[in-house]
Amino acid sequence: MEELTTHSILHLATSCPRLADIKLENCSFVVDTVNPLTEEQLEVINGSVPLLLDLQALRIVNKMPLEMMLMVLRKALNIVTIDMDSMETLTDSTVLQLLQVNRLGRLQTLSVMATKSLTLQTVHTLMDCCPDFCRVRGLENWQAVPWQEVVDLWNYLRVSNIDLDAGEMEWQKEQEKDRERQEAAMKKMKDLPKDVKSKLGARFQEGQGLREDMDRHLLANPFPEEGEGHRPV
Repeated sequence: MEELTTHSILHLATSCPRLADIKLENCSFVVDTVNPLTEEQLEVINGSVPLLLDLQALRIVNKMPLEMMLMVLRKALNIVTIDMDSMETLTDSTVLQLLQVNRLGRLQTLSVMATKSLTLQTVHTLMDCCPDFCRVRGLENWQAVPWQEVVDLWNYLRVSNIDLDAGEMEWQKEQEKDRERQEAAMKKMKDLPKDVKSKLGARFQEGQGLREDMDRHLLANPFPEEGEGHRPV
């Protein structure tokens, strides 16, 4: 869908109040920055949104304006899953404000794969306020959270035997896959044609592993088909 507005979200909610799953994938949104809605106008629109008691999941692929997302979440009292690719303007205080309107009593999963402002305070808040909260994803991509804090949280959950899946196992599996890919690339390097090795030059020394500045596109496809050339990753 293209050019969705706050009135589009209102129309969707009023026309389909029994929706169980809303997925907005690569939609475009229109926010009037020249003549933005006043607080009074927003209050009227939000008051017109019906309760969405059947809504179990809100999934946002790509981005959605914060106010439009909150229009839905304020009325989704039984929401179980909140899944979004990117929510740059979502903050800890916004989550607290949402909880004042909707306690998210049945929330189980929060997945935010990119955010500039959220911190682990939101995770602890949801742990305290949402009895069913048991899964969070994307912490390693939260820009406001130092990596050591993520590791400390994982250790805390493990040592305290807290039933919250914060993505540690998935991260470890991805790290193992990365190591396997690097090992496979190293094995291929031994059999590279001399002309390819000459292109890599001194940036690769046998037995020392991959260097950060290596031409990884050559490693990704060191044996191209005839006439194909080396494809970039």
